[in-house]
Amino acid sequence: MISTDHKIQQLPLQQEIESRAVLKAAAAAHRRLAKLKGVARSIPNETILISREIHARIDWTELIASWNADTPAGTWIETQISARFGSRWTKWYNLGVWAADPTTIERHSVNLQGDGDGFVAVDTLVLTNKKETADAFQLKVRLFSVNTATPTVRNMSVAFSTTAGKPGTLPTGDSGLWNKTLDVPQCSQMVYPDGGEVWCSPTSTSMVIGLATTIGTMRVVKSSH
Repeated sequence: MISTDHKIQQLPLQQEIESRAVLKAAAAAHRRLAKLKGVARSIPNETILISREIHARIDWTELIASWNADTPAGTWIETQISARFGSRWTKWYNLGVWAADPTTIERHSVNLQGDGDGFVAVDTLVLTNKKETADAFQLKVRLFSVNTATPTVRNMSVAFSTTAGKPGTLPTGDSGLWNKTLDVPQCSQMVYPDGGEVWCSPTSTSMVIGLATTIGTMRVVKSSH
């Protein structure tokens, strides 16, 4: 309830408010504000995009993000993730800094982010909190530019997984498909000087997809995995 008996004092006030303690605190606040202003000016034209709260259909333990982005020379993006344990949110974990043009900044992961909730393994958030279960997450994308160009994010997606179940008994399969050599299209990851040595998964996937496209069916590919 709002009180109606409070009287607003007329100016000037009768008591002294510019005391020594107030003036000292104001001076300290002024210094900190000036420092913050200087730091803010050093940030190269940053824009931040934050997703809504995304509810997962499973209780997940690992998450990796991927994106389609255009980063002209002088620009780059940074992807972050926060997980929710019930009503509590974790800190923002950095899943990596990315740019198509390496002359301004090189793509890289951010080390030493681990805490009681989880850690980042190169570009994957791994939750280690055994007492709580994550049921939602948020994505944050930071856009940077050192010139008038602007990075553009066309798509953001995530893949998350839970703890793998115990493997069951594998079926013997169709023996009629055994001992066959498939003419898989040949691709080499080593023709790319920047990162090709670690691109084994997408290279192998492209070869399998290429074979499936040629055959027109996934049955043979699945049986030969």
